[in-house]
Amino acid sequence: MLTIEPGVTGRGKNTAFWAGIANLFWWVDREKGIAGMIASQVMPFGDPNVMGAWFGAEGAVYGHLGA
Repeated sequence: MLTIEPGVTGRGKNTAFWAGIANLFWWVDREKGIAGMIASQVMPFGDPNVMGAWFGAEGAVYGHLGA
């Protein structure tokens, strides 16, 4: 999937991202030259704790870049 508009975490437009059933999330932001991944083996998909960790980690990465 591609991000159409810049994300609330600082993610750039046209960032590629995907999620797997066991709450595996990755993104590749070619515009800003960074990527990241959160991997768990927690079910069900969309577990609030894992989602919070994903958004928190992504936000921290972009926050550190000054995005």
